[in-house]
Parts: sequence; structure tokens; C-alpha cells
Amino acid sequence: MKYFFLSFFFIFGIVITLNAGCESPLSEAEFQNELTKIKSFTFDEAKKTAIESLFKKCLTSNQIKGLLQELSFEEDKLALAKKAIKIVSDPENFKIIKLIFEFEESKKAIDTLD
Repeated sequence: MKYFFLSFFFIFGIVITLNAGCESPLSEAEFQNELTKIKSFTFDEAKKTAIESLFKKCLTSNQIKGLLQELSFEEDKLALAKKAIKIVSDPENFKIIKLIFEFEESKKAIDTLD
């Protein structure tokens, strides 16, 4: 019985640790509001800053994909994707991000993230 409780707490602790970066989920309405703001910016630098500020929240892979699509440069998309993997609510779906990349090298980089 003692080992059961220790196992339970150990497993439960891992689950909490794995989701530690994902504490404030962003609703779809909130996401659309933020995306509209980001689309209003003319320059990628402002868009990148706004996107990075959303990384304090928990986002789905599809939401991250939508945000990264607003950027013009592949290297910026990849740099933010590398940060986004830490806050994604559904890491099992993160490979969907590859769809926004043109270069095979970038797609391979996404495959190595975890």
C-alpha cells in the first residue's frame, strides 16, 4: 500500500510538471481577439513581440500555427516555434506546425523538438 501511494504521487507529480507551462488556457474567443490585434501590425518585429507575449498562456498547436502564419520570415517562425513547444496544450499535435514552413530544413527542425 505504501508503494501504491508513492507511485501515485510520483506519477501525479510528473503530470503536474509536464503541464507546468500550460496553466492559463486561451479560449478561442480570446485567441481570435489577439490574432486580430497581431494582424493589424505592419511590421514583423511588432508581431513577434505580440506573439511572444501570448506564450505566457497555454495555446493549442492550431492556435500557434495561426500565429506563426502571420510572420513573413521562416527563421522567425522557426525561432518562435521552438519557444512555443514549451507552452503547447496538445504537444501530440505540434507537428501540424510543419505545414507553415517552406523549407525542408525547417520541417526537420520541428521534428526534433520535444
